[in-house]
Amino acid sequence: MSLVRIVKSVAEKIRTPQPINISVDDCPVPRLNLDEITEVVFYKKDLMTTDLICVEIHSGENFTFYHEEWDGWRELIDQLEELSEFDMEWYLKVVKPAFEPCFYTAYKKQT
Repeated sequence: MSLVRIVKSVAEKIRTPQPINISVDDCPVPRLNLDEITEVVFYKKDLMTTDLICVEIHSGENFTFYHEEWDGWRELIDQLEELSEFDMEWYLKVVKPAFEPCFYTAYKKQT
């Protein structure tokens, strides 16, 4: 199939009123290289009726985002807890007060 046909096919699907579902729930939990992690920041997003706990894992100038609704969340947190000087009390510092912004750095690599 030519590139033009592929683009036209995708464009046609986008124009249709059918919903497009994108899911990462089946993605495997990444094995983190703990030596490369420079910072771990937890925060919550106000979703009107609930809060969503999120984490950014920084490696130098790059970061990866995950949230607690992802199937691999617990395994990811278990890996982060292996970092020396990781604050195991991060959850208590992020969850309250409810429905208010809260950012907390649970780990920052000493340089």
